[in-house]
Amino acid sequence: MRLICLLAGVSLLLGASPVLAEGDADVPRLRIATFDLGKVERASQRRLEGMKEIEARFAKRKEAFDLEQAKLRNMLQDLRGSVFRPGSPQHREMTLRAQDLERKIKRDGTRLTKDISAAKTELLHTLYADLEAAVKALVEAEGYHLVFQVQKPNKNLTALEMARHLNTMSLFHANPKFDVTEKLIAAMNEAYEKGK
Repeated sequence: MRLICLLAGVSLLLGASPVLAEGDADVPRLRIATFDLGKVERASQRRLEGMKEIEARFAKRKEAFDLEQAKLRNMLQDLRGSVFRPGSPQHREMTLRAQDLERKIKRDGTRLTKDISAAKTELLHTLYADLEAAVKALVEAEGYHLVFQVQKPNKNLTALEMARHLNTMSLFHANPKFDVTEKLIAAMNEAYEKGK
């Protein structure tokens, strides 16, 4: 219902009749489209291939990290089952080696996580650039005025979660002829100057 009210309001502001309403043939109609952003992301060939490439790029580092974790687990197990009594020089040496390895694993794990995250972020930026180009081509080919991105809700949502989800629809593209940004900036700057 909120969407219908929003679209009707936008249509009236733009001097067009909403696509949802029956109207006179002489009145221009507002063409609206939606797309499921999550589905686009999941089905994108660039994303699928990019994720495989990221996995391959970081596979050796991940394997080395896993080996270090296994080595630390073995060290700690050896330390617990050690014949050296706690406090002895040999026990302290084993403890220090285990602590050093643990610190190294934490550093390496943090770096690996950051690097993988950066690669995924870069991939998403490229994906969104592709998406913007595809939406622009679709808008030009089919004459849409407004394109909304939506995300289909999970079927297991509670009523409250569903209500929140309904608020996630956002405008992805609007015909530039409807952009009033410069007018708003001018009006705000004018009001500011008058208020000085």
